Amino acid sequence: KISTSVTVTDALSGSGGFRLVSVTSSEPKGSSADIRGWSIGASDVSGFLRAERKSKRGRTYTITYSGSDKAGNETLCSAVVSVPHDQGDDD
Repeated sequence: KISTSVTVTDALSGSGGFRLVSVTSSEPKGSSADIRGWSIGASDVSGFLRAERKSKRGRTYTITYSGSDKAGNETLCSAVVSVPHDQGDDD
């Protein structure tokens, strides 16, 4: 399970909150188990990401949020989760 922390501040109008925009993978989605438990459009801060990969490269996930102030201004921010290829001898 992955958990994030999101803080939105605005000294003038105050925080309008945040929402989860997307959770994407660097590999094509193989099944619903790759990315699960996240609620797009909600102020969700945790879910599950699959660690195994289909290639010899590692996999990365990008978790993107939108934060806003009470004046209606919005901005995006993203966090990257890296899943390196294991150090074993098999593929």
